[in-house]
Amino acid sequence: MEEKNVAMKKIFILIFMGCFLLNSGLFAQEPQEYRLSQYFLQPHAINPAFSGIENFWKINAGYRQQWTGMEESPEAYFLSFNGLFKKQDVRMNSVRISRPGAYEEQETDEAYRLRMQKHGFGGFLSRNDYRALNITSGFLSYAYHMPLSRKLTMALGVAGGLTHNGYNANDYHVRTTEDVIYQALLSGGINQTYYGLKIGGTLYGRKFYAGYTASQLIVGSSSTDDVLSNPTTYVHHYAMVGYQLNLSRQLVLQPSILVRYDKVKDARFDANVKLRFDDLMWAGVSYRNKEAIAGMFGLILSNQVTLGYAYEQNTGEFNIQNNGTHEVVLGLRLNSRNRATPYFW
Repeated sequence: MEEKNVAMKKIFILIFMGCFLLNSGLFAQEPQEYRLSQYFLQPHAINPAFSGIENFWKINAGYRQQWTGMEESPEAYFLSFNGLFKKQDVRMNSVRISRPGAYEEQETDEAYRLRMQKHGFGGFLSRNDYRALNITSGFLSYAYHMPLSRKLTMALGVAGGLTHNGYNANDYHVRTTEDVIYQALLSGGINQTYYGLKIGGTLYGRKFYAGYTASQLIVGSSSTDDVLSNPTTYVHHYAMVGYQLNLSRQLVLQPSILVRYDKVKDARFDANVKLRFDDLMWAGVSYRNKEAIAGMFGLILSNQVTLGYAYEQNTGEFNIQNNGTHEVVLGLRLNSRNRATPYFW
C-alpha cells in the first residue's frame, strides 16, 4: 500500500508538471499575477498604466495556498507597491482666500490638465512554489497620467522585469527518457532566467476604468542551452473594464471583468462583483471561466491598513479533490488621509 501511495504521488507530480508546462509554456513563462483572486488590489501587476493611480503610496503583501489538504499543494508569496510623484501645487503658496473652490472655477481646462499630470511608479515581486519547480519573478513599472478633461484621464505605462525558473528532477520516472527536457533535469536541473517587457494603457474616471495590456512583447533567456536559449514567445493580451454604481450613500456596487487571450489558449475571463459598505468593508464573488469560483471579503481597518481574504474552489478541467485555495492580502497605505479611495475597484 505504501509503495502504491508513493507511485500515485509521483504520477500526480508528473501530471501536474505536464499540465503546468503545457498551460504556461516552459520556454516562455506566462506571468502568474492574474492567477490571484484579488488581482484588483494591485491592478498595476497586470497593467502598468495603473501605477500611481491613487494619490498615495500603497504596499500589499500576500500569501496564496492552493489546493489545501494535499501534500504537494502549491504556494505563492507576493509583494507589490505603487505610488506617484506629483508636482507641488503652487496654489498652496498663495494667500488664503475665503472660498478655496474659486481656484477651480477660475482655472482654465488647459491649466487644470497641466496641473493634474502625474508620474506613477510601481513594482511586483512574487514567488510560486510548485514543489517540483519554483518561479520567482519581479518587475518595475512606470506610468504617465494625463487628464483629457476634468472627468477623464488617460494613462500609459510600461513595465520590465525578470523571471527565474528553478527545477528539481530528483526521483522522477517518465516513459520517454530521451526527452531533452528530462535529460536536462537529470543532469542537475535547469536554472533559467527570462526577461520581458509589457505595455499598457487605460482611460479612467471617478466611477469607471477601461484598460488594455500587451505582455511578453520582448522575451529573452539567459540560458546557454541551445534548446532553451531561444524561447518560443507569443504576445499575451489583457483587457480590463470596471464600474462603480452608487446604490445609496453607504453602498457601492463594483462589477468588473478581466479578459486574457493568446494564440495558444482560448480566451478566458475573470468576472467580479463587489459590494462596498461605507468605506469600512467589502464582499464579493469572482468567477474565472474554465478554472474557479471564489468568495471574497475585505476590511478597511484604518486610513492606512486594509485586509482582504478570498476562498477559491477549482471548477476547471484539472479538478483535483482538495479543500480549496486560500488567499490573504495585507495592505498598507502611506500618506493616505481618508479611508475612502475613488479608485477602489
